[in-house]
Amino acid sequence: MNDRVDLAFKIAAERYAGLVDKSGKPIMYHALDVAAAVRHRGELYEIVALLHDAYEESDVVQSDWAELLKLLGRDVYDGVKAMTIKEGEDYELQYLPRVLADPVGRIVKLADSQNNYERLVNLPDGELKTRLKKKYENVFKLAIKPKVNREGMEIL
Repeated sequence: MNDRVDLAFKIAAERYAGLVDKSGKPIMYHALDVAAAVRHRGELYEIVALLHDAYEESDVVQSDWAELLKLLGRDVYDGVKAMTIKEGEDYELQYLPRVLADPVGRIVKLADSQNNYERLVNLPDGELKTRLKKKYENVFKLAIKPKVNREGMEIL
């Protein structure tokens, strides 16, 4: 790891301390899995993945965002902001289009959703599992949807 990744890890560990996912496992495990999945893309992706839930899962104030910007820079700040759902923001109509339009956010969101999808086996069958399965499948569908030009030809 390097200095920025080390610092992001420390921030994540502090912000996720005591928090667990829907199956009762520490959220930090999920953040580490997502970071590992995108590490090959570079430091920025790894850091944003480590912090992708850090500013949703705990009480966040403006000074927290200012500290993130100061400590890790504009690129990390912008990436984490893109990944963070805003209060009152509709997940499918507002959040997903916004995060998927961001180059770093799109990759991290796909890795996040893939990891969440794979962890559904830890949940008992039922309404929650069914709802989350559909949620993650919708992310895959929207994120991987091919772009087409005016003539209907796929843009590579």
